[in-house]
Amino acid sequence: MALTDLTVTLTRVERLCYVGKIPNLYANLGEFMQVKINGKSEEVPGGTVLDLLNSKKIEPQMVAVEVNDKVLDRNHLATTVLNDGDQVEFLFYMGGGR
Repeated sequence: MALTDLTVTLTRVERLCYVGKIPNLYANLGEFMQVKINGKSEEVPGGTVLDLLNSKKIEPQMVAVEVNDKVLDRNHLATTVLNDGDQVEFLFYMGGGR
């Protein structure tokens, strides 16, 4: 395989990752980025939504997550990669009341 063939193949994979057909699990890993979490800007390590939940010690089953105004299915937490500038909302379940 020539170097140009490899470049074309990577470009196709990157394009599929961009449109969400293949999760790009290596995007932003090891980098820090600015995201808004519940309206507050924070610098967080790159990775997936599940990585962010784990870093904040939040149990995935105890929270609903929105990224850029879209509610994520719990099955997609490990495959949704965060990007610089994303807006993340954690919606915690509360019990109690009368």
